[in-house]
Amino acid sequence: MNNIERIHNHKGPVVIDIETPGQVDPYAPDARILMIGVALSPTEAYVFSTEDDIQPLLKALELKPLIAHNAKFERNWLRKAYGFEGRFSVDTMLLAHYVNEKRPTGLETLAQELFDAPPYGENIDYVNEPWESYAAYCAQDCKYTYALYELWKFRASDPYFYFIMEFSRAVWDMEYNGVGFSMEANTDLHTYLLDLEEKYRPDAPGVNLNSPQQVAKWMVDSGVPLTHRTETGKLSVSEDATMHLRQSYPLVDQYRKWKDIRSLIVKYTTKWPDYVMPDGRIHASYFPLTDTGRHSAKNPNMQQVPRDPQHKMKRVFIPKAGNEMVSWDASQVELRVAAIVAPDE
Repeated sequence: MNNIERIHNHKGPVVIDIETPGQVDPYAPDARILMIGVALSPTEAYVFSTEDDIQPLLKALELKPLIAHNAKFERNWLRKAYGFEGRFSVDTMLLAHYVNEKRPTGLETLAQELFDAPPYGENIDYVNEPWESYAAYCAQDCKYTYALYELWKFRASDPYFYFIMEFSRAVWDMEYNGVGFSMEANTDLHTYLLDLEEKYRPDAPGVNLNSPQQVAKWMVDSGVPLTHRTETGKLSVSEDATMHLRQSYPLVDQYRKWKDIRSLIVKYTTKWPDYVMPDGRIHASYFPLTDTGRHSAKNPNMQQVPRDPQHKMKRVFIPKAGNEMVSWDASQVELRVAAIVAPDE
């Protein structure tokens, strides 16, 4: 019986792990998968090179309940490369966070903490590593992922974790589909903000407006009674420190307006184009792994796109033809959930 047949005949869940040449994005033009690892137990793992025909492997995995550590990574890469979505039933990274939200969720860290694993991946060269060494690393990932599942499989059947997995699948799709981006609209917005920045730039010759220390000295010399200090004891010109002074001191108000506009340019309009993939869309990364239970986002942080009355900032994001972009928020959602649980009308 060959390895593909073993996987095909296996009755339980299957761990899957892929390796790529470095931290590349699955939507980048040079993206490729180097190998696919599979584990049938904590002691049985196989690694397949994608230079060979891996379609028989994917066929054998098609209806299996799949387990992965950061399943979004495996699922979206395989979907992009081979159109393979799989039936991912447990993400052990999410499961680790569910079991203990204060514990680090890195696979090797968990393997060392829970199974006394050696530091098997610390010297891996993800770009140039020889096949044998990199494949051994992939196999170790598969085995320890299966061990995590075995350790916590009863927690994985909790109704709330089932909800987390269902919710996460929607997030995987959100990341995979991405959002359309208009370079033209971003250029217009960038030009508009540059004009506003120049309009509100304070008249402070010789002062580097990007230096909080120089700005603080300029304000004090201009009669502004700054009192708040940073952790290092220096006068602060942050928004919290100057908010109460804006109405009485026009130069503070002007500086804050300039600073806000400058921040929009630096954080958004200059950086957004760098994240646009060849399909013309931005595929931000979303992670449901914060202590507060909120999602985090990066590359770019789509959760921090600022609100503005004219919605100019959000006009750079464009829906597909026939669709509309909507903005909505659940008002006091935590309080509403608490009232339902209470129950308290």
